[in-house]
Amino acid sequence: MLHFIKNIWLVIGLLAMTSCQFFEPAPQNPSVPLIYFSFNGTNTSNGIESFKVFGNQKMSYAAGIQDSALDLSIHSLHRKPVVMNTKGNFIPQEQQSFSVIVWVKMDKDDSEVYGIAGNKGLNTSAESGWIISSTSDGAWQFEVSDGYHYQKYKATPQRQRINDGKWHQLGFLMDKHEQMARTFFDGKQVGVLSLEGIQSFDADYNLFIGCDPASRDYTKDTFNGLIDEVGVWSKKLEDAQFREAYSYIKKERLASVLEGSDSIRVMTWNIWNGGQQMGKTVGLNIIADNIKKHQVDIVALQEEFGSGEYIADKLDYYLYRRSENLCLISRFPLGKHYNIYKPMNSGGVEVLVNDETSLLVCPVWLNFQPNINGLLMNTSIPTDTIIDIENDTRANEATFILSELDRLNNDMRTNAVILAGDFNSGSHLDWTLRNKQNKYQKEIPFPATQKVMQKGFIDAYREMWPDEILHSGNTYSPLFKEGYQDRIDFIFYKGKTLKAINATVINSTTQIFPSDHAAVVVTFKL
Repeated sequence: MLHFIKNIWLVIGLLAMTSCQFFEPAPQNPSVPLIYFSFNGTNTSNGIESFKVFGNQKMSYAAGIQDSALDLSIHSLHRKPVVMNTKGNFIPQEQQSFSVIVWVKMDKDDSEVYGIAGNKGLNTSAESGWIISSTSDGAWQFEVSDGYHYQKYKATPQRQRINDGKWHQLGFLMDKHEQMARTFFDGKQVGVLSLEGIQSFDADYNLFIGCDPASRDYTKDTFNGLIDEVGVWSKKLEDAQFREAYSYIKKERLASVLEGSDSIRVMTWNIWNGGQQMGKTVGLNIIADNIKKHQVDIVALQEEFGSGEYIADKLDYYLYRRSENLCLISRFPLGKHYNIYKPMNSGGVEVLVNDETSLLVCPVWLNFQPNINGLLMNTSIPTDTIIDIENDTRANEATFILSELDRLNNDMRTNAVILAGDFNSGSHLDWTLRNKQNKYQKEIPFPATQKVMQKGFIDAYREMWPDEILHSGNTYSPLFKEGYQDRIDFIFYKGKTLKAINATVINSTTQIFPSDHAAVVVTFKL
């Protein structure tokens, strides 16, 4: 009898120690959610706002990331999305910011495009709202639009595959005041997007979970897999809160995102038609391989045209997109961003090198119109004509960019600033009297570069190689060597925490060169 009692108490003790495996606590949320579906045998939201769920309440559930999950897989008896009556009543449209997290387990190797969660139609800028969806190559994407302005982050399967039969956390936050969005994959910040021009968070549809809201056949278009722990917060969550929410549910501790470094290597590269001019994948792989080969930490890209995610994912870098033209990828995490002048011309993002050091890096592109290459090569065209054209165009753009940088100076958390980009303009440091024989017999004080240096910026390449005759540094064009040649891509910097220690122009590779512009790389001592 005594032996039997001891065995009973042993069983009770074991159950007490392992009870957390059978009775999961409610997930630890970053803060009180507006809407939260744990799908623990029910499709009722646990958030503070009660929205009606449309339609037949019968749903199928399966083992989830926490307890049970919404089952939309091949095993489900009730494959249908959850639709909430939120149109016109969705509180985030009245807020300055909001955040979304959703966990998905997509059927392995399914390459169809499905809406996962959102209130706008897929792949259209004409409908208002936002949506998270799968992509045709097995990754995921985030879209947002106000019906006029549109922004998208499209992940790639190189780093962010979701059709692998495993659980993944997808998320984003949007801030109307800061005009930005940040995207997250498995607890890690992967993208920062400028939302300049997007005026409203209103939506054209109710909130759908598990399908494209614009679908004409919900049964056909319903997501193939499991969805769990869907949360909406009427506030901007911090990056650390996405990491903590991932770690709590996944029971995995993520590595620190900040790395120590006493030097950084910065590149600017106009990659020509999205880097795909020499091959849709071939060109991008050559670009990524060269970034890796030269151990570049931060890259300002011009003519990015949607290729940034591929390059960033291939290198496991963070991405900032200002527009379809301007992008930046970084080995270091990204902080606050700044809408500087026009989206096609300039932007800025804080690069968090380590706990003590941050830099503001600004990708820049000055207009290629009017193209004056022919005028420059014509020895009969007077210098005054060139200067007048430059003042009306590229120099004028540079003036606005520098003016807005001055205005933002008090808001920036760093005094170290890097301007990196394609100026489509020569430099007054190159077109000198002593160098006339190499510059079509012209001495031209190009105003765009003059204006930048008058604001205290240093031309890093010319600082390292001051002799403009011996070191032309030409970046246009390595592919068309019989035509116009000039240095039109620059990295300028200023700040007491930065010092250029090396600079080089990359104008050849072991494969075909992928762009009509050379890349410029500068190493800085911190």
